Amino acid sequence: MQNALADGNLSIGHRERRYRRVKKPSWMRFQKDPVLQQQLDQHEYLLENGQIAWCAVIQANELLFSDGPHDHPAAFIYGTDKRILEDPEILTDAAEGLFEIKGRVTTPEVQHFADRLADETTSDLKLPVPTELTNGIQCFYTTMIVFRKHILYGRLDGRILPILTAPHATDAVTILPERYWDIEFINNVW
Repeated sequence: MQNALADGNLSIGHRERRYRRVKKPSWMRFQKDPVLQQQLDQHEYLLENGQIAWCAVIQANELLFSDGPHDHPAAFIYGTDKRILEDPEILTDAAEGLFEIKGRVTTPEVQHFADRLADETTSDLKLPVPTELTNGIQCFYTTMIVFRKHILYGRLDGRILPILTAPHATDAVTILPERYWDIEFINNVW
């Protein structure tokens, strides 16, 4: 994966049906969410054309931290800056900072994120995060469905994940299927 991260490209072949097809979670039948629907609609495109980047979990449905059959949404911070590719801990620090302001009164630049995180039913795509929270590096806040079949052990065990992004084509992102994760990442980060 590190080599793939270095050049930023990965194409998941047509024979990888297990990863290419994702089902709309049953809860989305009752709760229409255009942001999460866009992720579903762009999933295959991202698998075919996406560039690999890092993301960090800000907050997630608590069910994602244990075994279970259903996919759920989570809020993430990600970036495509070369400094993040080299040091993804930048994202975990920013994610912790964002989570700490959840529901609090803060500076006008950051208040929008404090409010968005407090309203756990709101989904967003590619919102620029104030650079004061990211050491001056451009990062984005996003909500996406965590497909259990795409993560090791089917649950969130780590804070950092590889994602696929296509910033010039779509604001949606998706988690890189675990089949493509590097063993070093699994052993040292996850």
